[in-house]
Amino acid sequence: MPEVIGAIRDRWLELNGSNSYLGNPVTDEMDYSEGGRVSVFENGAIYWWPDVGAIDIGEMFVHYQGLNCFSATSGFGSDQPYVTMAITVPGMDPKALRSQIYQDVDGGDTRPDQLELYRGQPRGMVIVAQCIEHDSGNPEDYRDVMHTVAKAAGAGVVGLISYVPDIGPVLAAVSGVILAGFSDEIGDALGELFGLSDDLIGGPATFALSPRDMVLLAARTQNSSDRQVQFKIASDLLSGDGGDYKVYFGMSKAP
Repeated sequence: MPEVIGAIRDRWLELNGSNSYLGNPVTDEMDYSEGGRVSVFENGAIYWWPDVGAIDIGEMFVHYQGLNCFSATSGFGSDQPYVTMAITVPGMDPKALRSQIYQDVDGGDTRPDQLELYRGQPRGMVIVAQCIEHDSGNPEDYRDVMHTVAKAAGAGVVGLISYVPDIGPVLAAVSGVILAGFSDEIGDALGELFGLSDDLIGGPATFALSPRDMVLLAARTQNSSDRQVQFKIASDLLSGDGGDYKVYFGMSKAP
Protein backbone atom coordinates (compact mmCIF):
# COMPACT_ATOMS: atom_id res chain seq x y z
CA MET A 1 0.00 0.00 0.00
CA PRO A 2 1.33 3.51 -0.76
CA GLU A 3 2.66 5.37 2.25
CA VAL A 4 0.66 8.12 3.95
CA ILE A 5 2.75 10.34 6.23
CA GLY A 6 2.79 13.46 8.38
CA ALA A 7 -0.18 15.79 8.70
CA ILE A 8 -1.95 14.14 5.77
CA ARG A 9 -1.75 10.79 7.56
CA ASP A 10 -3.08 12.40 10.74
CA ARG A 11 -6.09 13.77 8.85
CA TRP A 12 -6.72 10.44 7.11
CA LEU A 13 -6.66 8.57 10.45
CA GLU A 14 -8.91 11.23 11.99
CA LEU A 15 -11.43 10.42 9.24
CA ASN A 16 -11.11 6.67 10.12
CA GLY A 17 -8.35 5.70 7.69
CA SER A 18 -9.17 2.93 5.23
CA ASN A 19 -12.74 2.86 6.56
CA SER A 20 -13.26 6.55 5.77
CA TYR A 21 -15.04 7.85 2.69
CA LEU A 22 -11.60 8.32 1.09
CA GLY A 23 -10.72 4.64 1.25
CA ASN A 24 -7.13 3.49 0.72
CA PRO A 25 -4.28 5.55 -0.71
CA VAL A 26 -3.41 5.02 -4.39
CA THR A 27 -0.22 7.13 -4.48
CA ASP A 28 2.56 8.06 -2.11
CA GLU A 29 2.52 11.66 -0.91
CA MET A 30 3.62 14.03 -3.70
CA ASP A 31 4.57 17.65 -4.23
CA TYR A 32 1.61 19.81 -5.18
CA SER A 33 0.91 23.25 -6.57
CA GLU A 34 2.14 26.35 -4.71
CA GLY A 35 4.39 24.57 -2.25
CA GLY A 36 1.82 22.03 -1.13
CA ARG A 37 1.67 18.27 -0.76
CA VAL A 38 -1.03 15.79 -1.75
CA SER A 39 -1.96 12.15 -1.19
CA VAL A 40 -4.50 10.66 -3.58
CA PHE A 41 -6.98 8.06 -2.30
CA GLU A 42 -9.55 5.81 -3.93
CA ASN A 43 -12.34 8.38 -3.52
CA GLY A 44 -10.61 11.74 -3.27
CA ALA A 45 -7.45 13.39 -1.99
CA ILE A 46 -5.96 15.21 0.99
CA TYR A 47 -4.11 18.45 0.29
CA TRP A 48 -1.67 20.16 2.64
CA TRP A 49 0.09 23.52 2.83
CA PRO A 50 2.22 24.57 5.81
CA ASP A 51 0.09 27.62 6.60
CA VAL A 52 -3.35 25.96 6.33
CA GLY A 53 -2.82 22.31 7.24
CA ALA A 54 -4.50 19.24 5.71
CA ILE A 55 -7.82 19.49 3.83
CA ASP A 56 -9.67 16.46 2.47
CA ILE A 57 -11.84 16.64 -0.63
CA GLY A 58 -13.89 13.83 -2.11
CA GLU A 59 -15.16 16.03 -4.92
CA MET A 60 -15.57 19.77 -5.32
CA PHE A 61 -18.20 21.83 -7.13
CA VAL A 62 -18.16 25.27 -8.73
CA HIS A 63 -21.45 27.06 -9.41
CA TYR A 64 -22.65 30.31 -10.90
CA GLN A 65 -24.88 31.71 -8.14
CA GLY A 66 -26.79 34.57 -9.78
CA LEU A 67 -26.64 38.34 -10.12
CA ASN A 68 -27.70 41.58 -8.46
CA CYS A 69 -28.90 44.68 -10.31
CA PHE A 70 -27.85 47.91 -8.62
CA SER A 71 -29.25 50.09 -11.41
CA ALA A 72 -31.01 49.15 -14.64
CA THR A 73 -29.76 50.12 -18.09
CA SER A 74 -30.96 53.29 -19.77
CA GLY A 75 -33.25 51.60 -22.29
CA PHE A 76 -37.03 51.63 -22.13
CA GLY A 77 -38.65 49.39 -19.50
CA SER A 78 -37.11 46.78 -17.22
CA ASP A 79 -33.92 44.89 -18.06
CA GLN A 80 -33.67 41.31 -19.28
CA PRO A 81 -30.07 40.47 -18.37
CA TYR A 82 -28.24 37.20 -18.72
CA VAL A 83 -24.68 36.02 -18.12
CA THR A 84 -22.43 34.10 -20.53
CA MET A 85 -19.43 32.28 -19.07
CA ALA A 86 -16.25 30.76 -20.45
CA ILE A 87 -14.75 28.02 -18.27
CA THR A 88 -11.22 26.69 -18.71
CA VAL A 89 -9.83 23.86 -16.56
CA PRO A 90 -6.39 22.40 -17.36
CA GLY A 91 -6.67 18.97 -18.92
CA MET A 92 -10.34 19.41 -19.90
CA ASP A 93 -12.04 20.76 -22.99
CA PRO A 94 -12.95 24.45 -22.66
CA LYS A 95 -16.65 25.17 -22.46
CA ALA A 96 -19.12 28.03 -22.45
CA LEU A 97 -22.39 28.25 -20.53
CA ARG A 98 -25.23 30.75 -20.38
CA SER A 99 -27.59 31.60 -17.57
CA GLN A 100 -31.29 31.97 -18.12
CA ILE A 101 -32.60 35.33 -19.34
CA TYR A 102 -33.92 37.08 -16.23
CA GLN A 103 -37.19 38.91 -16.82
CA ASP A 104 -38.35 42.30 -15.49
CA VAL A 105 -35.18 43.29 -13.64
CA ASP A 106 -35.03 46.77 -12.14
CA GLY A 107 -32.51 48.58 -9.97
CA GLY A 108 -32.36 46.90 -6.55
CA ASP A 109 -33.56 43.51 -7.85
CA THR A 110 -31.71 40.28 -7.12
CA ARG A 111 -31.75 37.01 -9.06
CA PRO A 112 -30.31 34.07 -7.11
CA ASP A 113 -29.56 31.09 -9.34
CA GLN A 114 -27.42 27.97 -9.52
CA LEU A 115 -25.66 26.59 -12.58
CA GLU A 116 -22.92 23.98 -12.22
CA LEU A 117 -19.68 24.99 -13.95
CA TYR A 118 -17.35 22.23 -12.72
CA ARG A 119 -17.11 19.17 -10.51
CA GLY A 120 -14.02 17.12 -9.71
CA GLN A 121 -10.68 17.61 -8.00
CA PRO A 122 -9.13 21.11 -7.82
CA ARG A 123 -6.94 21.57 -10.89
CA GLY A 124 -7.06 25.35 -11.16
CA MET A 125 -9.52 27.11 -13.43
CA VAL A 126 -10.30 30.33 -15.26
CA ILE A 127 -13.82 31.78 -15.40
CA VAL A 128 -14.68 34.69 -17.71
CA ALA A 129 -18.20 36.08 -17.23
CA GLN A 130 -19.95 38.71 -19.34
CA CYS A 131 -23.24 40.31 -18.24
CA ILE A 132 -25.49 41.19 -21.19
CA GLU A 133 -28.80 43.01 -21.59
CA HIS A 134 -31.08 41.09 -23.93
CA ASP A 135 -32.59 43.13 -26.75
CA SER A 136 -33.10 41.63 -30.20
CA GLY A 137 -29.97 39.48 -30.34
CA ASN A 138 -29.65 35.71 -30.08
CA PRO A 139 -28.09 34.81 -26.70
CA GLU A 140 -26.64 31.64 -28.21
CA ASP A 141 -24.44 33.79 -30.49
CA TYR A 142 -22.87 35.25 -27.37
CA ARG A 143 -22.40 31.83 -25.84
CA ASP A 144 -20.58 30.76 -29.00
CA VAL A 145 -18.22 33.72 -28.72
CA MET A 146 -17.57 32.87 -25.07
CA HIS A 147 -16.52 29.41 -26.23
CA THR A 148 -13.87 31.18 -28.31
CA VAL A 149 -12.87 33.03 -25.13
CA ALA A 150 -12.55 29.73 -23.27
CA LYS A 151 -10.23 28.41 -25.97
CA ALA A 152 -8.17 31.60 -25.78
CA ALA A 153 -7.91 31.27 -22.01
CA GLY A 154 -6.75 27.68 -22.42
CA ALA A 155 -4.08 28.76 -24.88
CA GLY A 156 -2.93 31.40 -22.41
CA VAL A 157 -2.40 28.99 -19.54
CA VAL A 158 -0.98 26.02 -21.43
CA GLY A 159 2.61 27.00 -20.63
CA LEU A 160 1.81 27.39 -16.95
CA ILE A 161 0.51 23.88 -16.32
CA SER A 162 2.33 21.30 -14.22
CA TYR A 163 1.42 17.63 -14.04
CA VAL A 164 0.63 15.60 -10.92
CA PRO A 165 0.26 11.83 -11.43
CA ASP A 166 -3.26 10.45 -10.84
CA ILE A 167 -4.66 13.98 -10.52
CA GLY A 168 -3.61 15.27 -13.92
CA PRO A 169 -2.56 18.73 -15.04
CA VAL A 170 -2.92 21.55 -12.54
CA LEU A 171 -2.56 25.28 -12.84
CA ALA A 172 0.58 26.11 -10.89
CA ALA A 173 1.08 29.85 -11.46
CA VAL A 174 -0.38 32.84 -9.66
CA SER A 175 -3.47 34.58 -10.97
CA GLY A 176 -1.75 37.73 -12.23
CA VAL A 177 0.61 35.77 -14.44
CA ILE A 178 -2.24 33.67 -15.80
CA LEU A 179 -4.30 36.71 -16.72
CA ALA A 180 -1.36 38.34 -18.46
CA GLY A 181 -1.10 35.28 -20.67
CA PHE A 182 -4.44 35.68 -22.42
CA SER A 183 -5.92 39.14 -21.72
CA ASP A 184 -5.38 40.22 -25.35
CA GLU A 185 -7.11 37.11 -26.69
CA ILE A 186 -10.11 37.74 -24.45
CA GLY A 187 -10.39 41.30 -25.72
CA ASP A 188 -10.19 40.14 -29.34
CA ALA A 189 -12.84 37.47 -28.86
CA LEU A 190 -15.24 39.79 -27.04
CA GLY A 191 -14.75 42.37 -29.78
CA GLU A 192 -16.78 40.06 -32.01
CA LEU A 193 -19.82 40.77 -29.83
CA PHE A 194 -20.14 44.40 -30.84
CA GLY A 195 -21.73 43.52 -34.16
CA LEU A 196 -24.56 41.68 -32.40
CA SER A 197 -27.80 43.16 -31.12
CA ASP A 198 -27.64 42.75 -27.35
CA ASP A 199 -25.80 45.23 -25.12
CA LEU A 200 -22.75 44.38 -23.04
CA ILE A 201 -22.94 45.56 -19.43
CA GLY A 202 -19.38 46.47 -18.58
CA GLY A 203 -16.31 44.47 -19.49
CA PRO A 204 -15.84 40.80 -18.69
CA ALA A 205 -15.27 39.69 -15.10
CA THR A 206 -12.27 37.34 -15.09
CA PHE A 207 -11.33 34.99 -12.27
CA ALA A 208 -8.12 32.93 -12.38
CA LEU A 209 -8.08 30.37 -9.57
CA SER A 210 -5.09 28.23 -8.65
CA PRO A 211 -5.58 24.74 -7.17
CA ARG A 212 -4.85 26.17 -3.72
CA ASP A 213 -7.50 28.88 -4.25
CA MET A 214 -10.05 26.23 -5.15
CA VAL A 215 -9.21 24.02 -2.15
CA LEU A 216 -9.46 26.89 0.34
CA LEU A 217 -12.68 28.30 -1.13
CA ALA A 218 -14.34 24.87 -1.27
CA ALA A 219 -13.31 24.09 2.31
CA ARG A 220 -14.63 27.38 3.70
CA THR A 221 -17.97 26.50 5.24
CA GLN A 222 -19.39 30.02 5.47
CA ASN A 223 -20.70 31.75 2.37
CA SER A 224 -20.74 35.47 1.89
CA SER A 225 -24.09 37.06 1.08
CA ASP A 226 -25.12 40.04 -1.03
CA ARG A 227 -28.85 40.51 -0.60
CA GLN A 228 -30.27 37.06 -1.42
CA VAL A 229 -27.27 35.70 -3.33
CA GLN A 230 -24.89 33.36 -1.46
CA PHE A 231 -21.35 33.26 -2.86
CA LYS A 232 -17.63 32.66 -2.39
CA ILE A 233 -16.51 34.94 -5.27
CA ALA A 234 -18.10 38.18 -6.49
CA SER A 235 -17.26 40.32 -9.51
CA ASP A 236 -16.49 43.99 -9.26
CA LEU A 237 -19.34 46.28 -10.27
CA LEU A 238 -20.04 45.76 -13.98
CA SER A 239 -21.23 49.04 -15.49
CA GLY A 240 -22.45 49.76 -19.00
CA ASP A 241 -25.31 51.42 -20.89
CA GLY A 242 -26.38 53.05 -17.60
CA GLY A 243 -26.70 49.74 -15.77
CA ASP A 244 -24.72 48.38 -12.81
CA TYR A 245 -24.55 44.66 -11.97
CA LYS A 246 -22.52 42.10 -10.05
CA VAL A 247 -22.27 38.36 -10.75
CA TYR A 248 -21.45 35.69 -8.17
CA PHE A 249 -19.91 32.22 -7.93
CA GLY A 250 -19.86 29.53 -5.25
CA MET A 251 -17.63 26.58 -4.38
CA SER A 252 -18.28 23.63 -2.11
CA LYS A 253 -16.90 20.16 -1.46
CA ALA A 254 -18.16 16.71 -0.65
CA PRO A 255 -18.58 15.25 1.83
